[in-house]
Amino acid sequence: PEGSTFYLPGLDAGSEDNNELCSFIPGPACPAGSGNLRDTDGAENYVHVHRGFFGINEGKTLPAIDLGVSGNPLAANRYDWRNPMVRVYITEK
Repeated sequence: PEGSTFYLPGLDAGSEDNNELCSFIPGPACPAGSGNLRDTDGAENYVHVHRGFFGINEGKTLPAIDLGVSGNPLAANRYDWRNPMVRVYITEK
């Protein structure tokens, strides 16, 4: 059937600083139990299109809790993305 395709950007809630530290990021890139702290200093305080992941901590010496499962800061060449993040295809029944 004929339909329409839409490409949508990833959104950032703006409720936390995008510090790219594992102590603030849950998920498989970071060691189990390291994520879910909350840093509101530097938060934008509005919903906006997410800028992506820039590896702002690469080359820095960080505490172990802030390192990825590789034992290093999270790297942009591994975790960055660019929008769009979602493709939606809509058809009429």
